[in-house]
Amino acid sequence: MPSEMAATMPGPGMVDETPIDLEAVLGQWAEALPLVLRLFAEDAAAHRDTEEGAASLERIRARIRNGARSGQGELALHPRRVLTHDTTASPALVDIAALRDAAIASGFDAALFSPKIPVDVIIDHSVSVDHHAQPDAVILNRRLEFRRHEERYGFLKWAGRALDRVTVVPPGRGILHTLNLEDLAQVASVDPANGRLRPDTMIGTDSHTPMAGALGMLAWGVGGLEAEMAMFGLPLLFAFPRSVGVRLEGVPAQGVTATDIALTVTERLRARGVTGAFVEFGGPGVAALSLGARAAIANMAPEYGARTGLFPVDDETLAYLRRSGRTTEHVARVERWARAQGFWHRPDARLDHDEEIEIDLGHIATSFAGPSRPDERKDAAGLKRWGRAARAGQGGLPRAAVVIAAITSCTNSADPALILSAGLVARRARRLGVTPPGWVKTSFAPGSAAAQGWLEAAGLSAPMAELGFGLSAIGCTTCIGNSGPLIPSAQAALETGAEAVAVLSGNRNFPHRIHAALEHAFLCSPPMVVILALAGRLDLDPTKDVLAIAPDGAEVRLDDLWPDPAEIATALAAIGHDRKAAGNDRDWNALQAPDTPLFPWDPGSTTLCAPPFLDRAGIGARLDLASLAVFGDGMTTDHISPDGSIPPESPAARWLAEGGVARPNAFASYRGNWNVMLRGAFSRRPSSSRNKSADPARRRGPSTSLRTRHGHDA
Repeated sequence: MPSEMAATMPGPGMVDETPIDLEAVLGQWAEALPLVLRLFAEDAAAHRDTEEGAASLERIRARIRNGARSGQGELALHPRRVLTHDTTASPALVDIAALRDAAIASGFDAALFSPKIPVDVIIDHSVSVDHHAQPDAVILNRRLEFRRHEERYGFLKWAGRALDRVTVVPPGRGILHTLNLEDLAQVASVDPANGRLRPDTMIGTDSHTPMAGALGMLAWGVGGLEAEMAMFGLPLLFAFPRSVGVRLEGVPAQGVTATDIALTVTERLRARGVTGAFVEFGGPGVAALSLGARAAIANMAPEYGARTGLFPVDDETLAYLRRSGRTTEHVARVERWARAQGFWHRPDARLDHDEEIEIDLGHIATSFAGPSRPDERKDAAGLKRWGRAARAGQGGLPRAAVVIAAITSCTNSADPALILSAGLVARRARRLGVTPPGWVKTSFAPGSAAAQGWLEAAGLSAPMAELGFGLSAIGCTTCIGNSGPLIPSAQAALETGAEAVAVLSGNRNFPHRIHAALEHAFLCSPPMVVILALAGRLDLDPTKDVLAIAPDGAEVRLDDLWPDPAEIATALAAIGHDRKAAGNDRDWNALQAPDTPLFPWDPGSTTLCAPPFLDRAGIGARLDLASLAVFGDGMTTDHISPDGSIPPESPAARWLAEGGVARPNAFASYRGNWNVMLRGAFSRRPSSSRNKSADPARRRGPSTSLRTRHGHDA
């Protein structure tokens, strides 16, 4: 072990809250080293006695010596935490439950198979918007949620009891990324293993885990197997990070929202090509962004193709930590770490990135993304052109009819200015007497209870509810495809061949993701969701054209509805500090769950099933494998293993029907049963994609065997 590394670490049993001395670790003070490599260097130093840690340090030193674009080999990361949700946690925890069974059968202690690092399981992906625009919608939707997912939730509750270091957060508390920002994220904390003050590094089993980068955290989404490796203390290995620096200049123009910025950044970076890169934001424009705005930008990292969207720490970071309830001591600890490690924001810093991109915030305008990808940004005029080109209205629906208008998702509900702006639009609309047309299904399902608290504190919850945006749930809902049934008249029109669209404040809009009957969806800011709900259609320019007609015959346009900066500032002042996410856990507390070291499997269950990989009869067997499918670009996790409703004629639905399940829940309900997930693969791939190993004549059909060329389901 090099002596300079030994000098940076306290001895066994010692507690020293000073950060690791990066200058000693790296052999020099690398002032221009990208932030992401500083974080990797700290992790490597903390694991300097392992082969992976020592090799990672040497490769980072070589990158410092040789400059940008010289990184080679692999780096290791030992995440300090794992963040997951109910659908992706289920298969991982089912694996662990099966391993515990095998341990006991082999004469070992089941406790050997408990995670070695903290694992937070947030139940957020299963609630649906069956009820909306009514005072008790949130209660009714929660009852349905528990009725549909009782067995799986009981399993998760068992896991929280039986497994060390696993914490299960009940339904109704919030979305994992929002709760991570508000409560779970440490940014920096004392490592009990070595007593040093270290950065909080995290991997999550959800694509939008990089949202934590708004706080200055290294975090990204991984697959279930990688998450299980991390849970058991194994390092994650990957190619040397490509660092892309995005220098933000200027300040946003009046009326430009955090969503507009996030969608523009997504368009620019996707076009530039940052796939797999570690993106860092810097420059003087960072100071013009609230923490909530940074969260929206970081959340979209998978949509612009990056592994992370990382911001430095500054006064706004510390202010957010205070607002969200972190202690004075903890905030001081974060500041001490950031300043010592060169992580404190320096507006004029020029770091040694592999590539640099500049974005002027002052040139960003009102933005929409769609109709089928988050990077398909359009300005207001472009939205109108798309709407005008849509199929003519029929069945009582206008051209480009909006049938879902949802303020939803973690992406944009962590920014008080966005939520309050939506409330202010609603208040102006109520004063003018305008409401959404009858075919529009409205809903409000934020990332945590804090968002509803902001509206209540500012006196805006009533006008939101009167407009149809009363609280429907606290969870992912529409963004993940749990949008529930459409308004009956809209559904009937679609069944006769009408074409319609959804608008939402989410992060993804792939065809049929938001609702099985809708191929098109547009992303936009929460206040713009309210605006488009009032219009009820997209064949117009929402910034210029008439949106609605008031009862007195007056034309209502955007200028009549959009709040001015003074209104937003007054509303922000009224909310004070962020309210902690809270929930009514009565249903969760009443939920029956085993309290045993091993999980008692039900052989007749279609929801939970032990995986077959521990079947000793198959261990050591020769595998004769061929490619199942070969696709081109544009495939996402949505297409490979979808959430949302199960198509009635799909292999998964047929298998469940054979087991007596005539009307199955969404795919999320069966994540703990490998039989269903195996049959669900590729059931929602893009209509433009083709299995290149299959017969071209069957491009929209199932896969084709490479050996026999006989068609079969993937």
